[in-house]
Amino acid sequence: MPSLQSHCSRLMLAAAITFSGMQNVNAATPAFGTTPPASYGLGPNVSLFISESSVLSACIAVYPRALARRASSSGAAEVTYYQARLAIREASKITARLLDLSIIAPPDIPRTSDGAVSCSGSVDMSTGRYDDVVMVHGVPYNLTFQLTDPVNIQFELIDSSVVPERADVAFVLRGYADSTMFRSVNAFRRDAQLASDAVRALSFGAVGSYRIFDGGIDPNNADNYAAVENINVIDAALSGWTGDSWSYFRERDAAQGLILINPTDHEKAVLTALRAWLVENKQPASKWADTVMGRAEYQWVNSKVLRYGRSAAPSFLAATRLPSALDMDKFRAIGIIFSSDGTYNTSGAAQLCHLIGIKTASGVPVPRIDGWAGGPNPNKSCFYSDHTDWNRSNSESRLMGVNAYVNVHEILHALGQGGHDRFIDGSYFPYSVMNQGKVDQYPIWNRIYITGWLGEQTITSDPAELADTYGATDPTKKYLLKLGPASDFACEDEFGQVKTCHRYQEKYNGTYVQYRTYHTKDGQAYFKSGVTFEPLNDPSDRVAPALVPYSTSADVQVYIESGLPHLRMNFNDSIQFGPGEIILTDIDSKTNYTFKVDRLPDLSDSRVRINDKSVTLNSWFGSFIYSAARATEAINARYTLTFSSGSIIDRAGNAVLPRVLTVGKN
Repeated sequence: MPSLQSHCSRLMLAAAITFSGMQNVNAATPAFGTTPPASYGLGPNVSLFISESSVLSACIAVYPRALARRASSSGAAEVTYYQARLAIREASKITARLLDLSIIAPPDIPRTSDGAVSCSGSVDMSTGRYDDVVMVHGVPYNLTFQLTDPVNIQFELIDSSVVPERADVAFVLRGYADSTMFRSVNAFRRDAQLASDAVRALSFGAVGSYRIFDGGIDPNNADNYAAVENINVIDAALSGWTGDSWSYFRERDAAQGLILINPTDHEKAVLTALRAWLVENKQPASKWADTVMGRAEYQWVNSKVLRYGRSAAPSFLAATRLPSALDMDKFRAIGIIFSSDGTYNTSGAAQLCHLIGIKTASGVPVPRIDGWAGGPNPNKSCFYSDHTDWNRSNSESRLMGVNAYVNVHEILHALGQGGHDRFIDGSYFPYSVMNQGKVDQYPIWNRIYITGWLGEQTITSDPAELADTYGATDPTKKYLLKLGPASDFACEDEFGQVKTCHRYQEKYNGTYVQYRTYHTKDGQAYFKSGVTFEPLNDPSDRVAPALVPYSTSADVQVYIESGLPHLRMNFNDSIQFGPGEIILTDIDSKTNYTFKVDRLPDLSDSRVRINDKSVTLNSWFGSFIYSAARATEAINARYTLTFSSGSIIDRAGNAVLPRVLTVGKN
């Protein structure tokens, strides 16, 4: 079937159709599959496409509806394994029709050398999706089929991709509390693709490949591990906070009396009793708070001792072994994807693999490798991200979106960014996926000097050349505006020598952001914590935007659009928001309608929007539901319009002078 690859690349995702069942039809004895070259790390029993007969020979795990996306090690018996043959037909679409299948008896279920089940295919009866890894002409493919005919059991191919020998990211699925959100490697493919697509877009296609591995299920839960961490921090308090990992807190907080120093005999007795309770009950100290002693003592124990402990994450990581099929040398970053069927969520973080606490397949800690003699340091970066639904109320799509965001954030850490992009005063500033901004926002300076995805040729000193980063795909355009020498400032290089650093601006969906950065040399940043955002300020431009009156009798236009009252004021230059407010006053009713604005649209009142040179207000009565009469009444009222100093500015930070505007109607 030589044209399979070309057809696969053009197929779009189809709607889900419920899988009504998979019956045991004519028993057959096809081979379970084939073993790909060891370089792929796929293990045995990968499904095989036989081109001479256009038949797919597969080993398939069928998951019942009741398990949804979740599974547990104790529920493994609910999964049924089949050997199957499917006829592949190519026309306008690629389809797979079941020819025959037979249940595989438990003793005959294909397994790897370490005893793990090795069936590459899986059918999800809740969605009718059939995912598989299939060898096609010697190349392994990830194939996704959708059930389209439950009666004749026929599937349509809806997605495909080549399985790479090497990839940018390796995802390792690791359940805990004897459960997992992902009952098979295939069940995580959509989550992996969401994160991969986002990283690929941010990198202009430079990064985005991935592989998924099964890391098993930890029988222990967060309570078990939280108790372990509580014991560790109690031991530290009783020993006087000795050791590098604790001395920092002692030095930082002792003078303020925030941390327990020189405990009294009573305090020692309480901590000793709590430690014994933790050992016996294997529950976190928060549960001890319900005991007689806990009700009397928990408050000071928590504030002066327990809060210095760690989450359960270190214990989860310490119990994690990388799969034997995962060759660390073939990946730039390795991510541990934790999940469980509970509500505990250990969040996410990134660190060098030899520091994060995981182990190799043989059970020894990942070693640190000295890379100075052999060029760039070969030590890998790892991250973890917990996909558990912490509040049990998220829809599947929302949970996938939130988890994809966290994955992208941690992948960027693992690919080189050590810190977070922050505003200069530490205030909330939602720009950049590293600072609670959108997933497609990542400062261009970082992409040039930290990750190396773009070159310095994308920098310009001419504001007229600056291209918008929103949805950008062309890596040759100018995306970073370097401000002039008047914006430069003194900074230090990696050796503590004073150097000159610069300020930059970039544009996202029409909105400018400005930041200052660290020292760079030879196309690299020596401090990789990201950028520091600042208010817009370009000393080379000191001309403030001017209002363009709507008519000779009115400064501002009012009109009805989509059934809502609107008000628009126009300027002679591109503008955007600064911190402040815009106030619309109904002269007759003496009612003020206040629109709070700030440095980004996401920080501003949703009823006020900027489009290049104009500001539009709508729905100022406080409702988005207007009758025709109500909308007409709104635009016919008499108004004045004022805006505070600095609330409307241009790219250079020049503020439109505050004034009272007259309002006219269309």
